[in-house]
Amino acid sequence: MPMTESFPYKKTRNPAADSSLENGEGRGPDSCVTGRVNTSAWALLRLAGPIFLANLSVICSSTLDTVMAGRLSAVDMAGVALGMAVASWISISLSGVLQGIAPVAGFSYGAKKFREVGIELHHALILALIFCVPGVIGTAAADFWCTFAELDADAAVVAQNYLWASAFALPPILLARCFISVNAAVNHPQAAMIITAVMLALKVPLNEIFMKGWGAIPAMGGAGAAVSTAILSWGALVAYWLYWKTAPDFAAMRPTRRPKIALSNFESLLRIGFPIGVAGFFEMTSFTMMTILLARLGESVISRSSNRSQPCLPLLCFTFGYRFGRDCAGIAMPWGKTTAASQKFIFAGTEGSRTLCSFTRNCEYLVPRGNC
Repeated sequence: MPMTESFPYKKTRNPAADSSLENGEGRGPDSCVTGRVNTSAWALLRLAGPIFLANLSVICSSTLDTVMAGRLSAVDMAGVALGMAVASWISISLSGVLQGIAPVAGFSYGAKKFREVGIELHHALILALIFCVPGVIGTAAADFWCTFAELDADAAVVAQNYLWASAFALPPILLARCFISVNAAVNHPQAAMIITAVMLALKVPLNEIFMKGWGAIPAMGGAGAAVSTAILSWGALVAYWLYWKTAPDFAAMRPTRRPKIALSNFESLLRIGFPIGVAGFFEMTSFTMMTILLARLGESVISRSSNRSQPCLPLLCFTFGYRFGRDCAGIAMPWGKTTAASQKFIFAGTEGSRTLCSFTRNCEYLVPRGNC
């Protein structure tokens, strides 16, 4: 399906669009479309809906890890709680910086400089590989985190294995974030929705296999949830890469040869993405420290059902509100001077994040209380 079918423009023919493809300008997926922007609620929903559902699938995947680990034992629950808090803290902070590719690519897409989108994606992928070095080192420092949290020996083993598996999952998560951001910026958010939905569907059976064992695969306990996440993350990265390489709508964006490295491209990405990453870092720090402090009280405390819900729900509130508001505002970027459309998206993101935060926070009172 061509991009122009879902991009909210009123279609008109533009004879001037039949120029050459030099530098990625002229004819492309949106070359024959000009005119005013359709800012109806349905047009906005067609763009924001897939992004919301994709983010919901990611959050549900983490929730499944928590629920399934809690069914094993208090020890597994304590190890998974610490491992998930640390891994999410690092991955969200670094992914936030890479999110800077969305408005940059959206601006080039709106300006019909389609080849620039591929060049910017190339630089974002390089930046993601650079971030993998400190990210993997920090995530794999399992002994430090377990000592800092003063975990019991049994729970520390689960947390260590979980963090080591999460370190293996971090590179595909960061690289996939670049593809996800570009897809959303050029009006292809459905790709992320479909891929994350498939990951969510496979999450439960893979968790069962690696957490409880199957055939020659030994039971890994709570750490098996991170192993399944790593496998699915690498599979998702391959899917995003194949989609970028094979989708006809991306033909005008894919560089014909390897782009030259330009420091100005990195500067543009970091100037926009660094504040996003710093905001995510400080927001997630409070939730991670809360989990660490609960772990110091003992595995029975952190795995008790009333306390189990509390570290997860603030993360759910933040992730829902942050991603929904951020992505709604980011979608408005390619519209350039279309102030009305941008204001509608930003308002929708603000009100949506406020509603979701209130709803998920109140869900705490629906969780049964008692010992695990």
